[in-house]
Amino acid sequence: HRTYGGGELAPDFNETHHEKASLAKNMITLGDRGMTAEEAIEYLLSGQEFTDAERRDDGLISNYDRYHSHQLKEEPFKGGAGSEDSRHWSNPLHAPLPHAPGLKIFCLYGVGKETDRSYIYKQNNETKDTVANDSETPDEIGDVAWRIDTLAEGKHHTLGMVKGEGDGSVPILSAGFMCAKGWRSKHFNPGGVQTLIREYAHEPWSILYDIRGGPTTADHVDIMGNVEMIGDILSVASGGEVEPRVISEVLKLSDNVPLPEVMRDAGPAHPGSAGRS
Repeated sequence: HRTYGGGELAPDFNETHHEKASLAKNMITLGDRGMTAEEAIEYLLSGQEFTDAERRDDGLISNYDRYHSHQLKEEPFKGGAGSEDSRHWSNPLHAPLPHAPGLKIFCLYGVGKETDRSYIYKQNNETKDTVANDSETPDEIGDVAWRIDTLAEGKHHTLGMVKGEGDGSVPILSAGFMCAKGWRSKHFNPGGVQTLIREYAHEPWSILYDIRGGPTTADHVDIMGNVEMIGDILSVASGGEVEPRVISEVLKLSDNVPLPEVMRDAGPAHPGSAGRS
């Protein structure tokens, strides 16, 4: 919630953008009720809209707490070691990097494409007997309690979706925060592992030439065909080097994230140079 809104202004929004700022206080909005990211997760896992049978049959919901963690570890790690609880291993905010000074982490991702960062929902009044439009079938509507409010329009949101920058799927803070700031803290990087950010601008070809965006796309999936990134990966794999490159505002936004006391030693964000090389 420190990154995507915790009842206060989120780091990736400017206070001068009043309408946008008010939306940024919430990860999702259910009718008149705004929720932070943490509250939204708890609401979903509480299963208020699910029967016991649905919770049992839906592996994601019923097993979330068994296999996943979304907490932030604010207390020092015992003996400097990470958790032995496997739920924490995939959560970089609950498990430190290994004591491996020779390790280097490369954060390679696309930027410059409009990306969803939060949603506005409305209570669903549709049933299997009423269909909202020709694109939906009764089975698709079902009896869900909430639906994205596609009529919600404003300067900074459309079709019920608040937009930000990213690769079309992942906002830049989600893609780059740990390399830019999080792993610069001894709390999460006790061994001093080097991290490097290299961003790729989304410059797709016309769909008349390549429906996947061509060799300069930086879309979340299609970036796997980005010729420059493929070359960088081959260079790293063969023992070569790549230069850091930051062309988005991820460093500034990462510095805006309020850090807990254990991460105050993070210092300045990743020393990437703005601009393209």
